[in-house]
Amino acid sequence: MIMGWEPTLYSIVMIAGGVLTVWLTGVAWSRQDRTGATAFTVMMGVISVWCFANALQYGATTHDSFLLWRSVGYVGPLVAPPAGLVFVLEYVGLGRWVTRRSVSALLVVPAITAVLLATNGYHGLLWASEGVSFSTDPISYAPLAPGPWLPVYLVYLYAVMVLMIGLLARFLTRSRGPYRPQTALMLVAVVAPLGVHLLWLFDMSPVSGVDLSPLAFAVTGTLFAISLFSFDLLNFVPVARHTVVEEVRDGVVTVDRDGRVVDANPSARRLLSTDGTLIGSPASEAVPRYDDIRAGEEVEDLAIEVDDERRYFDVQVSTLTDAAGTAVGEVLMLRDVTERRRVEKRYQVLTENASDIIHVVDPHGKVEYVSPSIRRVLGFDPDHQEGESALDFVHPEDRDAVADRLQDILDRPEEELKVEYRARTADGSYVTLESRGRNLLEDPVVEGIVINSRDVSERKRREQRLRRQNRQLEEFANVISHDLRSPLTVARGYADLLAEEYDDERLDRVQDAHGRMDQLLEDLLELAREGRVVDDPEPVVLETAAREAWSTVDTESAVLSVEATDEVLADPSRLRELLENLFCNAVEHATGDGTGATVQVGRLESGTGFYVQDDGPGIPEDERDKVFEAGYSTSEDGTGFGLAIVKEIVDAHGWRLDVTEAEWPEGEGDHPDASEVGEAGEVVESDGGDDRVAGGGARFEISGLVEPD
Repeated sequence: MIMGWEPTLYSIVMIAGGVLTVWLTGVAWSRQDRTGATAFTVMMGVISVWCFANALQYGATTHDSFLLWRSVGYVGPLVAPPAGLVFVLEYVGLGRWVTRRSVSALLVVPAITAVLLATNGYHGLLWASEGVSFSTDPISYAPLAPGPWLPVYLVYLYAVMVLMIGLLARFLTRSRGPYRPQTALMLVAVVAPLGVHLLWLFDMSPVSGVDLSPLAFAVTGTLFAISLFSFDLLNFVPVARHTVVEEVRDGVVTVDRDGRVVDANPSARRLLSTDGTLIGSPASEAVPRYDDIRAGEEVEDLAIEVDDERRYFDVQVSTLTDAAGTAVGEVLMLRDVTERRRVEKRYQVLTENASDIIHVVDPHGKVEYVSPSIRRVLGFDPDHQEGESALDFVHPEDRDAVADRLQDILDRPEEELKVEYRARTADGSYVTLESRGRNLLEDPVVEGIVINSRDVSERKRREQRLRRQNRQLEEFANVISHDLRSPLTVARGYADLLAEEYDDERLDRVQDAHGRMDQLLEDLLELAREGRVVDDPEPVVLETAAREAWSTVDTESAVLSVEATDEVLADPSRLRELLENLFCNAVEHATGDGTGATVQVGRLESGTGFYVQDDGPGIPEDERDKVFEAGYSTSEDGTGFGLAIVKEIVDAHGWRLDVTEAEWPEGEGDHPDASEVGEAGEVVESDGGDDRVAGGGARFEISGLVEPD
């Protein structure tokens, strides 16, 4: 027996609990760099003091020693609960709530209680009496009457404990892998002393008058020891658990500072583990190329076998820090980029096999990339141009124009600009390229100016041939206008003089012949002019062109019905000339029943052109290929050049012309005619909503038109 103290069964148990918690305190202290280690150290330290103080209190044989060790033991219930709450907050990933201000607020009630405890003899606010009695066991206890502050402190104590239990229970329902048994043990470790203290408070303790809470906290220390060594508690604290989103499709892996996987969302577990052993395993074994990732090397398209298929992932690494800013681990995010890689590969194959040359140049015109198609077009290997100025391969006479266009591309990044120039080939000759450039310097994938170049040498040669043909046609028109029309004018003059002196019907036939020759010359001149290629079309409203053409034609009793209101790209005057000739053809071949012709202009169902149709006798199928030949006519008064001119205008625009049978609304007599749609010569509107069937008349379809942008 030591003076003033005698060992008892309870004091020995308390000493054992104190030794265990002292050891746990030392282990936690050696791992201060771990998340939650500081709070855990404080909690275990005060519990060890509480255990030793209670061991000495329950073995005390004197009044003074009993009061002394009871006072020392109060450090346990005053400090352990708030320290435990801080640890639990950090454990469940809510360490952002642990701040200097929040911890200070948490310690207000314990601090007040400590002051009242030290001065209780003067006011009795904590305990109203401090009587001491001794049993024969000899277990010492002191039945104390509570003061007014004690209920306040007990409410605080239970609130802290219940909050700890709630946080752990919530985390238990959401945790996986080693977190579940680890968290379950911690939950039991917290519930045990609370339950024991409640038994003592309601005088239901197995040992009457003795608070076994320190003994319960010894059990808490034992459970923490099991967690510490069975599950490596301080290494497995779920750092930044709130950053791991369970539902995201990307794989998220949390790695501690020792390179061990401590957390993973379902996507990551599905990708990296088939046997459920991912958490707790070395990241270097679980994550392909992890050592390269940790060394800071850029890892693109990490390949992982998933369901017997090789898939590719983009890896992003983020450093995890605790509240003090100390690095405690890393988060790896694995984003499946397999489809993106396939698309990129597809575009790479298309680019490398495209007929056009694709360049990527910097703002100074230096070539950073050129597609393999340059071999076919210019004869160079791609590496021959890479690193060189693109202007070095441009004809000297065109170099300034290309440089100016490159500057325009830099100044107007929102536009795609075009330029034509001569480019040098590998054998020293030149071809004509048409290049379209777009400024993609701000695009993080491209970071350059993309230029698409096409060999248009053949087109330029064809245009030159067309220009020569146009000049020849112009010369032919001049011959018709001057060399042939002048003798005809003289002949018509003499015939008119003779007609004034003689009344002879033969002179009338001569004048008619002269008039016909004049019309033939006019048609030939028009045919020559309309054969020129249209090289600068502009938007034209088809309805407006039809109305203007109709107003210049002697329509007699004919009526025009318009269904087309769209815009087309065309030469306005030549489109009007085309419509005039088609209208004249329809009127000249009108039905002979006195009602005149009904002419209709509408949009083709394909949307790529329009039609002009009439309700005349139509054109026999075996003659439809002949009607566009110059000089062919089924009318005694016709010159046979009207439809030939139409064909020339169509060809000059690059369109297609077909003739077929007219289509009118279904039902006999349902198609519009002059007696139904309006007065003679009137232009009317049609809704075009009826089902149509083939009927009388000719239908000319002009297709292949281009609509304005």
